[in-house]
Amino acid sequence: SATKQLEDAIIRENKAGKGGAGIYLKGGEPIIESCTVTRNEIEETSVKGAGAGLFIENGTKVTIIDVVAEKNKAGSADGRGGGAFLSFLSELKFSKGSNDKAKYGNFMASDGYASNFTSNEAYEGGAIYVNGATIHASTSGASSSTLLLSENRAILGGSIFVSSTDIEDVSGTVNGEEGKEVRISNVEGRGARKPATATKESKGGGLYCAKGSRLNLTSSTFNSNIAELGGALYLAAFTQVNMKNVEVTSNIALSS
Repeated sequence: SATKQLEDAIIRENKAGKGGAGIYLKGGEPIIESCTVTRNEIEETSVKGAGAGLFIENGTKVTIIDVVAEKNKAGSADGRGGGAFLSFLSELKFSKGSNDKAKYGNFMASDGYASNFTSNEAYEGGAIYVNGATIHASTSGASSSTLLLSENRAILGGSIFVSSTDIEDVSGTVNGEEGKEVRISNVEGRGARKPATATKESKGGGLYCAKGSRLNLTSSTFNSNIAELGGALYLAAFTQVNMKNVEVTSNIALSS
């Protein structure tokens, strides 16, 4: 059964060597409400560190309500998921709350977004790295809430990096689930680009889908993102992608 794990709190300026500098979630169905997760960092010396803000372990089903994840950074050269890292078979659900007495979180926003991942940074997946997992609104239909991913930075996947072929994550678990389809719905990725100090060529300003991965993407928008290749989306070789009700506008690819 679901358990409220954290409410009306700020998690800031923490560091970790591998994953979950802000919050590491393992097992169950925790709920995080009216919280700000900010300026958490995977240490610069980490090899493939992941999830500076949130690390969601295999099979864990997390619900976020009015959460802000901002200015988290996953390592320097090969970090994954500045805002969050989702392990195999995990799930990230989101909804808009009504706690107007809380001190922290996204509740004061008038734009109706469920939560906001903003100004996070990583090598892969500036906002979120999704490894054989699912992201969706808590309720379905036209009135569903939207998860905003704004102004994040990465070389591959400024907002989102998708993989269903990475069978070993930072937790050390070998999943044996290669080929698991990633499902993403009701997200808005905007204003992403590569880190200011990066020299490598960026790909997929809004979303990067890794080689051989499977993605089902619905009811989402990508706008005003920038990358050298694939201003909005970059689909690597042998990917299988199904898109429905996806809007892609005003993105820029700098290379032709």
